[in-house]
Amino acid sequence: MASLNSRFSFLPTLRTRKSDPVEALNAREQESAPASPLSKSLSGTPRADRLIGTSASDVLSGLGGNDLLDGRKGRDRMTGGQGNDTYIVDNARDQVIERARGGTDLVKASVHWTLGAQVENLTLTGRSALKGTGNSLANTITGNTGANILDGKAGADRLAGGKGNDTYIVDNARDRVTEKANQGIDTIQAAVNYTLGAHVENLLLTGSALFGTGNDLANRISGNALSNRLDGAAGSDTLDGGAGNDTLLGGTGADLLAGGQGDDIYEVDDAGDLVVEGTGGGTDTVRATVDYTLSGEVENLVLLGTALRGTGNAGANALTGNAGSNTLDGGAGADMMTGGAGDDTYIIDDVFDMVVEAENGGIDTVWSSTGVTLADHVEHLVLTGRAVVGTGNALANTITGTVGDNLLDGRGGADTLDGGKGNDTYVVNEAGDVVVEAEGGGTDTVRAAFDYTLGEHLEHLVLIGIAHSGTGNGLDNAITGNGQDNSLAGADGNDTLNGGAGVDTLDGGAGNDVYIVDDSGDAIVEAAGDGYDSVQASTDYVIGNNVERLTLIGAALTGTGNALDNTLTGNALNNSLVGGEGNDTLDGGVGADTLEGGTGNDVYDVDAADTIVEQEGDGAGYDTARASADYVLGLNVEHLILVGSAVSGTGNSQNNLITGNDLDNILSGADGDDTLDGGNGNDTLIGSTGQDSLIGGSGNDVYVIDAEDGDIIDEQGGDTDIDSVRTTLADYTLGARLENLVILNNTRFNVATGNSLANDITTGSNDDYLDGRGGNDTLRGGLGNDSYFVGDAGDVVVETENAGFDSIFTGIDFVLPDFVERLVLQPPTLMGLRGTGNGLDNVLTGGQWNDTLFGGDGNDRLEGGIVNGNSGQDSLIGGAGDDTYVVDLDTDVVVELVDEGTDLVLSAAANYTLSNHVENLTIVGTFGANGYGNALDNWLIGNIAGNILEGGGGNDTLDGGGGADGLRGGLGDDLYIIDTGDVLTENLDEGTDTVRANFTYTLRDNFENLELTGIGHIDGTGNAANNLIVGNSGHNILNGLGGTDTLIGGDGNDVYTVESATEVVIETFGTDTLRAGFNFGTFSQDRILTRTLLLQDDLENLTLIGGTEVVVGIGNISDNYIRGNGGNNVLDGVFGNDTLNGGAGDDILFGSQGATIFEYSDRVSVEKIRGFVPTEGDRIDLRPLRQAGLISSFDVGTERDPDNPSVFIYRIGTYGSGGSGSNGKIFLQDTPTTISNIYQYILF
Repeated sequence: MASLNSRFSFLPTLRTRKSDPVEALNAREQESAPASPLSKSLSGTPRADRLIGTSASDVLSGLGGNDLLDGRKGRDRMTGGQGNDTYIVDNARDQVIERARGGTDLVKASVHWTLGAQVENLTLTGRSALKGTGNSLANTITGNTGANILDGKAGADRLAGGKGNDTYIVDNARDRVTEKANQGIDTIQAAVNYTLGAHVENLLLTGSALFGTGNDLANRISGNALSNRLDGAAGSDTLDGGAGNDTLLGGTGADLLAGGQGDDIYEVDDAGDLVVEGTGGGTDTVRATVDYTLSGEVENLVLLGTALRGTGNAGANALTGNAGSNTLDGGAGADMMTGGAGDDTYIIDDVFDMVVEAENGGIDTVWSSTGVTLADHVEHLVLTGRAVVGTGNALANTITGTVGDNLLDGRGGADTLDGGKGNDTYVVNEAGDVVVEAEGGGTDTVRAAFDYTLGEHLEHLVLIGIAHSGTGNGLDNAITGNGQDNSLAGADGNDTLNGGAGVDTLDGGAGNDVYIVDDSGDAIVEAAGDGYDSVQASTDYVIGNNVERLTLIGAALTGTGNALDNTLTGNALNNSLVGGEGNDTLDGGVGADTLEGGTGNDVYDVDAADTIVEQEGDGAGYDTARASADYVLGLNVEHLILVGSAVSGTGNSQNNLITGNDLDNILSGADGDDTLDGGNGNDTLIGSTGQDSLIGGSGNDVYVIDAEDGDIIDEQGGDTDIDSVRTTLADYTLGARLENLVILNNTRFNVATGNSLANDITTGSNDDYLDGRGGNDTLRGGLGNDSYFVGDAGDVVVETENAGFDSIFTGIDFVLPDFVERLVLQPPTLMGLRGTGNGLDNVLTGGQWNDTLFGGDGNDRLEGGIVNGNSGQDSLIGGAGDDTYVVDLDTDVVVELVDEGTDLVLSAAANYTLSNHVENLTIVGTFGANGYGNALDNWLIGNIAGNILEGGGGNDTLDGGGGADGLRGGLGDDLYIIDTGDVLTENLDEGTDTVRANFTYTLRDNFENLELTGIGHIDGTGNAANNLIVGNSGHNILNGLGGTDTLIGGDGNDVYTVESATEVVIETFGTDTLRAGFNFGTFSQDRILTRTLLLQDDLENLTLIGGTEVVVGIGNISDNYIRGNGGNNVLDGVFGNDTLNGGAGDDILFGSQGATIFEYSDRVSVEKIRGFVPTEGDRIDLRPLRQAGLISSFDVGTERDPDNPSVFIYRIGTYGSGGSGSNGKIFLQDTPTTISNIYQYILF
């Protein structure tokens, strides 16, 4: 940067320089050196200079004079010096430096700016919303057209925001804010008490400020957390107190006042003022100079000035009036209302509302929609809405009721009580009380504390306190006494007089009066002809003269009538009623009552617990019991009538008349010749003993007949009634007009017979006979093997599953219904019938004519008619299922379609051939008969005689049964089940045939297989064919003879003899032996091949038979016994504890993995043992040789191994008697000669 030694001023707008020529030249030369702008350091003069910087960071010094310093862009440092300097600031990092007493200086800033020390004034420029901040001096801060924030800080500042919505921060009471009209919505944030100046709209108190006051505009004034006093002054203001106990004065205009938290006070002077409080916002009070209604969450209202009406909200309010005639309405909630002076009106709607009036506080009225008692010093009460109870005080009150049933009590004073409409109750306490009732105003009651006579339009009178006398009027009065000895007079009308406690005198006068007595000393005054009168007694009572009726109330009591026709009624306890003379009616009510009518024709109203006492011959009366519950007549009562909910009625030993009601009654006459009349309803009439007359009436009635004593059923119902007889008689036939019959006897055989109607007949669980006769009947046999006689096509038989084996006998074409097993056709003419089965296994039996039987589904038995008799030529059609046909003629026709089950013919014909699609034939009877199959796989079974059975085509089974039978299977793979006398015939190439025998049997030619049955020890032998021979559970010897045979032993210890290397042995159980005698090959999976024989699993023993061929015999995992033949054998037990016996010949024996016994029973020439391990239990057994006398001694030595002469091995020598005879050698190959005491391993 160039540094000039003299002052230099460059005015770019004038393009001039002022300086000494040489200095100016020098400066210019220095400036022209750099290629880009550089920072300047410019200094002014003592005069008023304009110092203008560059876009770089300049240093400008004004020195003396009123200088203008403008650093332009860049971070400039500007010092004005002495004089009233002006700084142009356009960078927030510019620095303005002024010293004390440096003049009155001004910063013009186009950025947010805070005045530095010793700078007095600030003017914001541009249009941006900027913040201008003063210092501790008395600043003047002027905004621009934007929304500025002006904060003078300490000092008495003057703030002028200009246009825009400006915010002023005031912290000094002498701060002045200047705003012009229409220059935005401005806000002052004041930390001191403050009153808004002109054209400023909003005020926000901060810090410790307490008071805020508005101006004539519509201000928004907000308090802080302290207890503020906010005054909106003129205009429709919004005041928000915030926290603290605030006082809000809206001033003129419709103001919105929100106190916020704390106990706030609102001064309301305009009907449009609105107070807003939130939940939990303290206990707040409105002080109103206009009529006012509290908004929500405001608790108290005080009327001031000329305000007359104050209304609360839903809370518990305190309303206070002024000196005027106020109307105070607390609204919902438990409110306290204090009217003050004036004739005040209180509106009450909560039982907890409270009115406070001072003495001489005017003539006051309470309007209450709830029951209320007037507070002291309140004169009048008017009930509204649903309120019913109104109570006065000691003053002379006027109490007015609603249209409801009111209770009005004036208390002290000469009160006027007007209940209006409704059944009102008036409590009068003084003679000066006046009751006002209009005609038609309800049934009203006066409760009087002194002697009283009812006025007009009053019906009831109750004496209270010490009142003695009560008198009625011309209405039907109810007059009730108290504990005094009252005198009650009813005058005209049907009155009810109740003396209460005390010895009372009751005079009902004319009319049908009711007397309520509780003391036997109560006196009733009644004249003859003064109406039909009743006594309600809560004590034992005897009716006096001219009184007709007595009703007992309260405790268990005794009531007694007089000579009139009395009506005596008990209560809910156990009463005793005595009628005396006259035709009395006695009703004991609930409880176990004793009713005694006395002489006359008495009527008893009873329930099940009551007892009627009627003496025999009591006035020769005809007595009736009307029962409201199920009832049994006692002695000497003739008539029973069921009423109410009573269902059951039972007579006694007399000849009773028992009458039902409209319910479904059960009536029983018991002994005697009774008449039972069920009336309406579906009744059950039980005749019992005696000749009873049973009248069912309308409805579907049931008659129960238990004995043969001549009961008469008189069915008088309509044609649509369905009436039933239920009886325990074993044999019963329905009479005319009776539809249904149920026999309840389950201990014997029953016969149930219908009539010409459509009957429904049901029997019990025995084997019953049911015959509906004419009509479309429904027959239900229930359990047991039932027989149904069906004579009409519309008859229905109902049976349930597994309810016995049931039969239907009919003379019409018939189809068996569900769950009925048997159908027997009984044709009434020469024509045959059609009988059809169902899905069960049916038995269908034809008659003596040519019937047609259809079996349907199920395994049916079809019997064409009489077997071994004069039967007809029948057609038997089985249908689906496994059917059985019974035929007795060769000409009977059996019809079966393809795939309709596996069917059986039981034949009594001499010769019978199965028809198409029928599989099986069994010959029945005891004579010799023959049976012939068809092309199917037939099963033909003979009887005990000698039969000829021929299978024909198909894979047939022939079982001749007993006798010597001739069996010929024919084509197909046939099975013969035989006994010892049977002759079997099969031709060559007629299939693979099997014989099943329970005795020892050898197959005939052209038979392939043999199966042994039973449990005996029998043998089976084949023929030259390839046979399959199967043993039974016994011990069998099976020998296939020639052919490639398969031998299966089954259970038992079987022996198999095989003579061909291609034979198969199958074994599973027992200890079995294979005897083989030919050149063997490998034996694997039950098949014997060449030269080597390997025992299969489940075969334990192997015996080689035949010549001297070299044969290898190998065991299995079992404990085997293997014996060689006369040849040179190789035997190896492999696994298990085996015994090896080489037989004759020079044999090689291999020890197994186990204890092996090497047994010698034939003469020994040269034997070789390999794998002899004594420690595994191996032993050499010479005992058979010694026991047979073939040797007498042996010795043990060593010799060269015949197969390996270079090795010495053990040799056991055997010798004949005396060391001579046939000697032999046994060589222990691959056994160490170091074994000590080898003798101990030789059994001798």
